[in-house]
Amino acid sequence: MTDYRALCAELTDALNNLHALVWGECPRLLDEDRGGSGFLDLEIEETLTTARAALTQPEPATPTNKEILKLMPETMLDEFSYASKVCSDATGGQVKPGIFRVSLNTGALDYARAALAQPKPVAPTDEEIFAEATKCLYFSFAHMGDPNKWEGGDADLLDFARAVLARWGQP
Repeated sequence: MTDYRALCAELTDALNNLHALVWGECPRLLDEDRGGSGFLDLEIEETLTTARAALTQPEPATPTNKEILKLMPETMLDEFSYASKVCSDATGGQVKPGIFRVSLNTGALDYARAALAQPKPVAPTDEEIFAEATKCLYFSFAHMGDPNKWEGGDADLLDFARAVLARWGQP
């Protein structure tokens, strides 16, 4: 797994060193008064400031097993208890329900940690929204007998799709 914090620190150091090297060896490249790009110099400085500020922030704390298990719905806890007892009974009581319960909790924790490790979803592009909205409208009108009945323009279709997403969330 990539350590993004370490990668950010490494890239920040590299950019800082490159920036210092350019100012030392070829200052005219970044000096607006000498035909260089003052905008680039400013952009580098802002990027370095932002990266340094991000690196000073504490890493987000990962929830403990206990915190994750507290979030389990009551029905799930009841089902785990019942399943543990059934499994224990199936062994004639040779294996206590607690052993099965630990196994079920471990599975649930593994699943929760895997879900937490997933990247955050990226919002769809206008092109993706348009394609999905076109399919929805085509099938809707096809179901009514005329798939070519839509009389709105592309902008209307995007507005419609955005309104649906705003109301019911991301796909």
